[in-house]
Amino acid sequence: MNLIKNLLYPYAIVFLLMIASTAHAQTSDDQMALEYLQNHDYDKAVILYEKLFDKNPDQNNYTYLLYCLEELRDMTAAEKLIKKEIKKNPDNPLFVVDLGYLYKQQNQTDKAKQQYDKAVKSLPVNQGLISVTANSFQQKHELDYATETYLQGRKILKGQYAFHFEIAEVYFQKQEFQKMLDEYFDAVGENDVYKASIENMLQNKLANNDEKGEKKDEVRTTLLRRIQKDPDKYVYSELLIWLFIQEKEFNGALVQAMALDKRFKEEGARVLQIGDLSAANQDFDVAVKAYQYVIQKGPTSNQYVIARVSLLNTLSKKITKDDNFNLKGLADLEKDYFSALNELGKNT
Repeated sequence: MNLIKNLLYPYAIVFLLMIASTAHAQTSDDQMALEYLQNHDYDKAVILYEKLFDKNPDQNNYTYLLYCLEELRDMTAAEKLIKKEIKKNPDNPLFVVDLGYLYKQQNQTDKAKQQYDKAVKSLPVNQGLISVTANSFQQKHELDYATETYLQGRKILKGQYAFHFEIAEVYFQKQEFQKMLDEYFDAVGENDVYKASIENMLQNKLANNDEKGEKKDEVRTTLLRRIQKDPDKYVYSELLIWLFIQEKEFNGALVQAMALDKRFKEEGARVLQIGDLSAANQDFDVAVKAYQYVIQKGPTSNQYVIARVSLLNTLSKKITKDDNFNLKGLADLEKDYFSALNELGKNT
């Protein structure tokens, strides 16, 4: 047995060295091809990518090879490559998009449109392939076709996935802000778990693209319209409250919070939060209004004691804010303190 091992051992070493050498050559070719590509030396890059693609016809090697051929304006070879992939992958519309784009680069607009339309119409019932196809259109700046792809995907998936966020992003790129909002609010209307995500996305979208505040006005108007149309969807009111808070319009936030409180019998908890936020931002008038609203619910309310104490603290801050208080204001505040002590008693 040991004799057999000793005889086979040198051959095993040689075999492993051959595998290692092949792998190293493959890695070296990859690195060299990428280096040529980055240096725009497409004549040399295309030779290596043809070699790599023959050995491993994966998506990466295909994409790099096609890019080199297009940069070299070898459209005949590029078309042959794409059609070969279409034949091998008849259910993948991604390659049909590539063929359309190749025709467009040659100003063959009718042929390009024919292939683009074919790609959209031939979409499979496959969320992943739909996304990949739409992304390909986006990368080629064919935003109308990207939108059409997602909408067709929504239709054929029949409620499995609606691509709301993907479509919204395309609309944003197309500067169709209202349509973007409609996609966001349709999504959160179907599932309010998206509320925090949409708040983050809106904050990012508005941060550097709304110097005059016109887009914020559009968000506000759209939400108000949705609230009127579907008042039971409280998430639209919550988003409007969030928008008011971003703009430090605490009175608007309070109005919405009180409307939600009345409609859904929330016992004043949300209104109390708006009061605290207003007080923290020194909007004492709105804070007082919020606390008084909760207090009016009566001593049986869970938030009553907190509201009474918060109101006293806020009135004190309001009166002493600018060191411009008068004796009558202080006397009234003193009465309020004694009234609260008599009602609530002294405790921790």
